[in-house]
Amino acid sequence: ATGSGAAAASVAPRAPRSLSADAAPLPESSSSFSIESEWESEARARLEQRHPTACALKVSLRNLLGLGVAEMSASQLEAAEDVHRELLACLTDARVELARRQERARLEEAAAIERTIETLAAAGAR
Repeated sequence: ATGSGAAAASVAPRAPRSLSADAAPLPESSSSFSIESEWESEARARLEQRHPTACALKVSLRNLLGLGVAEMSASQLEAAEDVHRELLACLTDARVELARRQERARLEEAAAIERTIETLAAAGAR
């Protein structure tokens, strides 16, 4: 039968999934000996410096990467959101700075081309 029941079943809304639904549990550190990698140490130090509340609430790096979020409290989720907002602002600033550097490089290149053209034109006029 081609009734709407079959079509509705195929497009039924799905319940939201946690990012951790398909992920196996990970240790806090990527090393089985609990020795942090350089990036983990740097990330943890930055988190402790810029987001002491998130640290006090035991928001982990794995939580900030979307693992184990279903088990987080409302306070932890809010702290993680604060971290992400700050990181998005950093990324936005970096994107703007990159655009500025690229524009400066483009202008410098255009000026160098203009100087080369002027030099060649002056040499040809002699």
